[in-house]
Amino acid sequence: MADGRINPYWPLGFLLTGVSCLTEDYGMSTDLDAIRNYLATLDQVSPAERSLETALWLQALPEQKRRLRAAGGYGAVFSVYAEVVAGEIEANGDHFRRQVGEAMERLERFLPMLGRSLPTLGRSRPTLDRSMPELERHLPANGHSPVSMVLNPLQADPLVDVVRHGKVVLVIASSLRPFAYVHELAHLYVDALVKEWTPLLSARIGLLEAVYEPMHRYSYAWDRSATSWINVFAETMVRCLTVLSMYGDNRELCNGEIAALEGEGFLYARPVYETIVSAGQSLLTEEWLADCLKACEVVAASAGRS
Repeated sequence: MADGRINPYWPLGFLLTGVSCLTEDYGMSTDLDAIRNYLATLDQVSPAERSLETALWLQALPEQKRRLRAAGGYGAVFSVYAEVVAGEIEANGDHFRRQVGEAMERLERFLPMLGRSLPTLGRSRPTLDRSMPELERHLPANGHSPVSMVLNPLQADPLVDVVRHGKVVLVIASSLRPFAYVHELAHLYVDALVKEWTPLLSARIGLLEAVYEPMHRYSYAWDRSATSWINVFAETMVRCLTVLSMYGDNRELCNGEIAALEGEGFLYARPVYETIVSAGQSLLTEEWLADCLKACEVVAASAGRS
C-alpha cells in the first residue's frame, strides 16, 4: 500500500483541505468557534496541532482563496484543472466502480453492518464555483455516512487526504483510487468499533512501545498515550481489512501486502490479519479482539527479544 509513506504536509495540508471543502461546499461557518469545534473532532491529529494558533491560521484561508480567485488568469487555469478531472473520470471511472463494487462485497463479510453502497461518478464537468470538483455517490439505503471521491490533480500522487464532518466523508486524491476509497469506508465502521473497545485497548497500551517509532514517524502516534495506541490499532486493522477486501481469497497477494505492511512498521498487521481470517462467527467482536491482542502480545514479545 503506497499510502504508508511519510506525509511531509501532515497535518497542516490536511487541515487546509478540510476547512476549504467544508466552508465552501458544506456550509461550515468560517468563524473561529466553528473552526475550533471542527478541530476538536480530529482525534487523529495531535492536540498540539489543534491549538488556537492553528485555528486562527485556518480562519484566514477564505480571504486567501478570494484573492487567488480574483487574480488574472485564474479562470483559464481552473478550466484546465476541470478538464483533467473530467478526463480521469472518463478514462478510469468504470474500472474504479467495478473494483470498488467487488471490494465492497468482500468487505461486507467482515463488516455486515456496512450494507452495499457503490460510488456513482458524475459525468458533467465541474463548475468554477467549486474549489474541488466532487464525484458524488448516492446515499446508501441504511442512512450511513456517504463517502465521496474528490479529484485534486494538484495533490501529491502517493498522498490521500480524508475530510470527515457530520455525514460528509471526502476522500481526496490525484486520481481515482479504489484502495483509498475502500480503506476510508472501512475506517467509518472500524473507528466506531474501537471507540466501544476503548477500555480493552487501553488496558494493552504497552503494545504501543514495539511500534512507536515507525507509527510516530507516520503520525499515527504522537505520544505514548492510550489515544495514540487506539489510533495505531485502528489504522492497522483498517489496512488489513482493505487488503482482504481488495484481494479476496488470493492469499498470495494478501500475504505479500501484509508482509509489506510489516516492513513499513505495522508490526501487528500479521496477527490482526490472521485473526480476522480465522475468526469465524466471532469476527470483530470483543472475543475476537481479545484473541487478536493476545496474538499481538506474542509478536511484541518476539520483537523485544530480537
